[in-house]
Amino acid sequence: MPRWAVMLVIVAAIFVPAGVLVMAIAIPASDAYVKKQRATEARDAIERIFDGVATHHGETLLCPNDGRDHGVAGPTPSLRVDCHDDPSGCSPDGTGPASYSKAVWDERVWSQIGFSMSEPHYYHYSFRWHNDEQGCSFAIAAFGDLDGDGSFSTFERQATADELGIDGATAVLVTDELE
Repeated sequence: MPRWAVMLVIVAAIFVPAGVLVMAIAIPASDAYVKKQRATEARDAIERIFDGVATHHGETLLCPNDGRDHGVAGPTPSLRVDCHDDPSGCSPDGTGPASYSKAVWDERVWSQIGFSMSEPHYYHYSFRWHNDEQGCSFAIAAFGDLDGDGSFSTFERQATADELGIDGATAVLVTDELE
């Protein structure tokens, strides 16, 4: 066998396994990075919803509601829409497999909050409220199945409000961030 062929075999024996090892490490690291980037969407949206609730409460001294003292808006879009079915996520008024009607955000509670999604996204959102004579309490949640395995990453923020304002000291609670 020519010397160059022997060298080629040696180089292949060294670099091919090394390349496989690098890919075995890089692909999971890349998946984790993408999931962390997507988790930013949930945290940002929860803050936007919280700000909308604070504005509505400041004007009405009530949590946003649909005319009932307590209830839930969402999850929006419905969990039947699988954001993992399309690489770009759930798409309001889109044409892909994870498309849904943007009109779902016109529901009364989301309108009072001033929140909607107009671009593709990876999470479903819900808002739970309870109004009574002491004020109101509420919880904002984001659910996302980032890898299509039926397990959801969940972000939730709870708070109470009265005539003095909102006690929003509760941090965002996260369960299975990268599920």
